[in-house]
Parts: sequence; structure tokens; C-alpha cells
Amino acid sequence: MDLFQTKSLGGASTFIDNFNRIPIGYLLKHKDQNFDRFKYFKALVENQTKFKIKMLRSKNGGEYNNNEFNDYFTKYKIKR
Repeated sequence: MDLFQTKSLGGASTFIDNFNRIPIGYLLKHKDQNFDRFKYFKALVENQTKFKIKMLRSKNGGEYNNNEFNDYFTKYKIKR
């Protein structure tokens, strides 16, 4: 499964499953909430589809560039 992350109006994070083209949005007050939302989204998608997330594409806004995400992506073999 290949994902693309984009920002919507009002600061929400929207994850789009490129396989099914299904957007799922989460309203976030702060960028530091992205890690918890991504973990929730990953569990939801993988549980419902039985596919593993293999890649996360982003617009390089820095939300996914920290030690938490680096360790998590390494652990679950998710490419950027």
C-alpha cells in the first residue's frame, strides 16, 4: 500500500490510500499529533485491508522527519 499525505484547509492532515484513492482526514491542532494519528491510521488500514503500508509520500513539511517517525518507519520497514 502506498500513501500520500497532504494538508487540507484548516490544518487537518489527510492520508490518501493511493491503491484505493480513499482519503481519510484527521483534524489536528498541532503537528506533534501526526505521529499518534499515523499509528492509528496504519492500524486501521492494515486491519481493514490486510495489506501493509510500504511507503509514505509527503510534501516534506517536516511532520514525518523526527526520531519517533524514523524509528517507527525503520521498525515497520516503511519507505519515504
